[in-house]
Amino acid sequence: MQNSKLVQLMRVLQKKEIIRLRKFLRSPLYNRREEISQLFEHLLHLLKKKKISLEKQAIFAHIYPETPYSDAQLHLLFSGLLQLLERFLMIDQYLHEQAEGQIRLLQWYRQRGLEQHFKQVYQKLEQQLDQQEFRDIEYLELRNRMIWEAYQWDVVSKPSGELPLEQMTQLTDIVYFSQKLRQLSLMKSQQAIYKQDYNIQHQAFIFDSLKHYKLSDYPALEIYVLVNQLLDGVFDRQGFLSFINKLITSAAYFKELEIRELYFIAINWCIKQVNNGAYDYFEEMLYLYKTGFSKGFLLENGKISRFAYYNVVAAALYSKDFEWGESFIHTFKDKLEEPYRESAYNHNLALFEYKQGHYDHAQRLLQNANYQDVLFNLSAKTLLLKRYYETAEFDLLEAHLDAMKNFIRRKKVIGYHQNNYFNLIKFTQKLIRVNWFDKAAVEQLRQEINDVDILTERPWVLEQLINIKSS
Repeated sequence: MQNSKLVQLMRVLQKKEIIRLRKFLRSPLYNRREEISQLFEHLLHLLKKKKISLEKQAIFAHIYPETPYSDAQLHLLFSGLLQLLERFLMIDQYLHEQAEGQIRLLQWYRQRGLEQHFKQVYQKLEQQLDQQEFRDIEYLELRNRMIWEAYQWDVVSKPSGELPLEQMTQLTDIVYFSQKLRQLSLMKSQQAIYKQDYNIQHQAFIFDSLKHYKLSDYPALEIYVLVNQLLDGVFDRQGFLSFINKLITSAAYFKELEIRELYFIAINWCIKQVNNGAYDYFEEMLYLYKTGFSKGFLLENGKISRFAYYNVVAAALYSKDFEWGESFIHTFKDKLEEPYRESAYNHNLALFEYKQGHYDHAQRLLQNANYQDVLFNLSAKTLLLKRYYETAEFDLLEAHLDAMKNFIRRKKVIGYHQNNYFNLIKFTQKLIRVNWFDKAAVEQLRQEINDVDILTERPWVLEQLINIKSS
């Protein structure tokens, strides 16, 4: 009962939606069964309680106090409410999309031959689209559908007159190329992170076709061209800086979901560069995070994932923007997912305490965290590793490294992450055992550290090696 589709849906309803739902359920146009409205109100009341009890018999008795319990009757009642809630959500979503409604109205007037009505709605919609900031793919699609309706009208009312065929064909191409390039960028971004083997086709044809268009007239298309060039490795550092400036200045053209998607593609590209040893890209990553969070579109449903929270803090630490980073940790704590909130908060605060040399405080914060996520657990173990090494507690460190290896094997950490942490353990052990007075051995170790493919803590390991050489 707790996990029924109806209950799950009602748990996520917002206050404004509940107010509109009440009116919807009271309307005889949609609902003529009073018991459905009663069920809705009763479930709302139950879901507000701290300890929720959703017993079928109790719910049935509340709705039908003088009727013997019937599981089939209750099932039909639940099914009826769920169907009405879904119908409300469809209508509610539709009403929020005014342009979509105008397109459908255009279509209806065209089909009924009401010329004055058709032209008035067409002009109103055209003015509405001109005045809005958005120039995303949805905008292009609406423009294209408008022109299609105009064509459908003209081909009947003045078949021998001038028809908008060329404009319609060109815009159809622009919509197609924009959609295709967006999909390609998502595939490439996913492929870069998870090593998926996607069959990416038609890109050369698209780029060749786009030579005939002025891209600056189509902001969405222009951005997706640049995003694909980014993911194809076309840009050097200066080119990337130009790209993110273009992305930031173009943000107003896109709705929240799409601009968030674009930002995270750029952020993930920065993360990839950092993982490959180009640590300067932490600064660009932080710049993107700062801009995105200041404008509010990097939050999804008002929440931040624990992974993004960690990446923001890592970028702030590497860029030495301690004041902003620590403020971010406190400001966005309540935006974290509930199950991971305290752990992520304590973990990231521990990173800041460690950086400031407050090792005991950092360790206490780590002990307060309950790590359900394996990678965050390994991140905490890495912080302890650094603490033991930097305070020369080598017996504790050796035991910690052995325990860390066993943890990785026991938790079946695989692929990139396994190689990364095993490399960190290996080079930490070599740091402990290297002959400080043997310059050739120290130099050989430095070369090994630089040559290894995967080692996210490379700067820290090299820093310890420099400390050995300067001792």
